[in-house]
This record gives sequence, C-alpha cells and structure tokens, in this order.
Amino acid sequence: MDESNQKLFNQVKKNKLFAILNEKELHHVYAHLEEVNLKGGETLFHQNEESDSLYILISGRLACYLIKPDEERYIGEVRLGETVGEI
Repeated sequence: MDESNQKLFNQVKKNKLFAILNEKELHHVYAHLEEVNLKGGETLFHQNEESDSLYILISGRLACYLIKPDEERYIGEVRLGETVGEI
C-alpha cells in the first residue's frame, strides 16, 4: 500500500464508526472507498440531496452551512478524521 493509501486506511481505522472492526473487516471497508478531492470553496453536497455516501475528512477542513432562500448560516466544520454524509 502506498503512502497515500496508507494514510486513508489509517483514518478509517481511527474513525469511531469503524473502531469495532477487525483488520479483515477494515480492509473490506477500505476496498469500497473512493477518494474525493475538493479545492477551497468547492461544495461536497447540498442539504436535502439524496445521498448514499459517507465521507471521512483526510486533510483540511470542511465548512458546513445551513442555506435557506433568505439566509446562509455557518453551523460548524468537519475536522480531520471526522465523518459527514449519510448511508
């Protein structure tokens, strides 16, 4: 496994959602991951979008906003190793 893949695997391994999995199960989860790279200011997804994905933040920060027709409100951020999304 190269350094980039090892970093991703280690983040999965440290994540609270996957803490109870053994090494074989972790490798099974890892085999189904797809890397998504965003540039600053890009949107990962919008609220109320149908989703079947869970994201683990590997680097940087991800700002979260509640957007209404007359308002855009910052509600927090996702940090390294944390997850966001729905499955």
